[in-house]
Amino acid sequence: MRRIFFSALLLLLLAIAVTVHGQAGATGTILGTVTDPSGAVVPNAKITITNTATRVSFETVSSSAGDYNAPALNPGTYTLSAEAAGFQSSDWLLHTDCESACAS
Repeated sequence: MRRIFFSALLLLLLAIAVTVHGQAGATGTILGTVTDPSGAVVPNAKITITNTATRVSFETVSSSAGDYNAPALNPGTYTLSAEAAGFQSSDWLLHTDCESACAS
């Protein structure tokens, strides 16, 4: 069974909340592309992003180009998993903190 990879470009896009340091309501976006070991994109992969503290999950499916997008996430620690038919699942742990990203 082939393994899928996904690049998680973690962008804490705080465009609205960055105007005031430490402002409540800061959110970010996790986005990336699901690929196989050869670098080919994997469309229709199920992506699950879960906040480890709250256990709140966001689910999406990669596009025909392998891209996925999880908007409006609170700062914290997240697990990302990607699953697709014919591939082993792949898991990642991501940590975001607003202290460094929200500094103005």
